[in-house]
Amino acid sequence: STLGDMLVALCRQQGIQKATIPDEFNIAESFARSDQISFALAGIPTILLTDGVDYQTISRTEGIKKHKKWMREIYHSTKDDLNQPINWDAVEQHANLLYQFVQQVSNSTQEPQWHAGSRYINARLQSIAEKR
Repeated sequence: STLGDMLVALCRQQGIQKATIPDEFNIAESFARSDQISFALAGIPTILLTDGVDYQTISRTEGIKKHKKWMREIYHSTKDDLNQPINWDAVEQHANLLYQFVQQVSNSTQEPQWHAGSRYINARLQSIAEKR
C-alpha cells in the first residue's frame, strides 16, 4: 500500500536502512500470520513492519538463521516472554520510528491506498462503493 511508500521516505529521513524480506522467508505467509491481515482482507490498507536480519555483530546469513530459529522455537510459544535478551537501543529506535510513522500517517491529507495489482484492492474498492 502507499503506507510502504511513506515508511520508505521516513526511513530515508531518519537514516534507517529499509531492507527487503530475504528470499528465505515467504512474504505472503509473514503478512498472513500478522495481526493486520484482518484489516487487509476488509480492504483497509496496512503494512507489516518488522526488525531486519542485518546485525552489526554477525553475518547476514547468521542473522537469517537466528531469525528463523526464533520464529520456529520461540515465536508464539511458552518461551515467548521477557526472559529473552533485549537490545534496548534497537527497541528505542523501533519505537521512535513507529511513533514518527503514526504521526506522519495521521497528519497526512492523503488517505492510504492499496497499489494497483494488490490482492486486497478489490475489497477496498467494494468498501468504498458500499460507503463502509
